[in-house]
Amino acid sequence: MAILERLVSLGSSFDAASWEEVELCLQAGTPAGGISFGNTIKKASAIAQAYQAGVRLFAFAA
Repeated sequence: MAILERLVSLGSSFDAASWEEVELCLQAGTPAGGISFGNTIKKASAIAQAYQAGVRLFAFAA
């Protein structure tokens, strides 16, 4: 967690592959706008959780 917190303090943004990774980023202090949910295979519930937490950048495969 200390590494994530340091990266957040330096202004880093993150690409998360799971809801759990989104949670870690948020817990480290990352603003929701600094997180993309890039995994193209994810559960609808994970998308809903991330959206509810403020994440607005998602990747999807057609």
